[in-house]
Amino acid sequence: MGNRNDIMMYNILWIDDDHEKMLGLKGRAKMANITLNGFKSKESGMEELKKNYQNYDGVLLDAKFLESDSDVEGSEDTLFIHRTRDEIRDLPKKFEIFVLTGQAEAFDSSEFKKSFQNVYVKGSDESINKLFTDLKAAADRQQDTQMRHKFPEVFKILDEKCIGSKHSDTLLSVLKSLSDDSIAGVDEDFTSIRMVLETLFKRLSELEILPANFTDEKGWINGSSKFISNKHESYLHTDSDFFHPMVQETLFRIMNIVQDGSHNEGNLNYKCDDFCRTQKTGYLYKSTVYAFLDVLVYFRKLMDDNQNPEENRKRWKTSESQSKTGILKQDENNNFFIDDCIFQYNIVSKVLKPGDVVEILSTNANTNAKTKDKYPFFVTKFNKVNP
Repeated sequence: MGNRNDIMMYNILWIDDDHEKMLGLKGRAKMANITLNGFKSKESGMEELKKNYQNYDGVLLDAKFLESDSDVEGSEDTLFIHRTRDEIRDLPKKFEIFVLTGQAEAFDSSEFKKSFQNVYVKGSDESINKLFTDLKAAADRQQDTQMRHKFPEVFKILDEKCIGSKHSDTLLSVLKSLSDDSIAGVDEDFTSIRMVLETLFKRLSELEILPANFTDEKGWINGSSKFISNKHESYLHTDSDFFHPMVQETLFRIMNIVQDGSHNEGNLNYKCDDFCRTQKTGYLYKSTVYAFLDVLVYFRKLMDDNQNPEENRKRWKTSESQSKTGILKQDENNNFFIDDCIFQYNIVSKVLKPGDVVEILSTNANTNAKTKDKYPFFVTKFNKVNP
């Protein structure tokens, strides 16, 4: 049997002034893959639901509860369930309301049942079992819940240890677009992906997986992608295996497409918007989304496993200027080098030979897996000193 942490739970908002005393019901719900998030009053419950309605799969109410958490015991009233229902109806997301109560005047009242069709009895095993079944069935009819159950690993990125829930709506919108044949990758389609990646990069900077305050620098969005890909001219990875090479390359390509696709004017290298409008297939956009989802799943685990900024900052360092002059040498694999700097063979072999005195003017981090440990720097500009 799989780990319960890997099972997608149904997230239910529950208003009942006695919820803190009902640990047995919460435990029983958990065994049915339901998380009951309890609130004592209309005020606190609706404050949460209005703020985070996109995170909930259903709503469960007592027939009588308090208007405010500060109200005294005994001031519970059925008036508040009707007001709560009216406010829930005004939310952008529509919920089927369920009622679990021990109030006989509620579950025995035909008038109450006209307003609330889904009424269940506290203390009745049969009724509570049916409640759990009906709650999940109603949730499964919601597209948001369907998306969370179809892509459970993706939604883990919304954990507070990762990027938090601020982009829950954005992520849902991106996932829904995969089944929308009218989405071609024009206008704002790529912008949603970029917004989530921006927040991801900021969180990585807070953890110092990216340098602290890195996202305050000019050009930080592309710079973040370059840093992760070990292509940033100002930084060098000291732990070359920390980022998976496939993710480094995938993220770099995603950012090239997303940055270009988020605009339709200016100096655009790839003319993504023009391509998508011409093709009209949506394939480029949807393939970018799937690559983006893999990146989110990867970084969720990376952040979860690396929450210590002090340890994270040991995995990179600022690149020192590599301006130097030295004698060109060639190793046993015919690589041209000076100290820890390697040259591009097909260029250098035509203009230089071992023994030449060469001035290195600039370098980048060496990203070649076969040579980067021995030669961490790749020469991008040089001058031949001797004739």
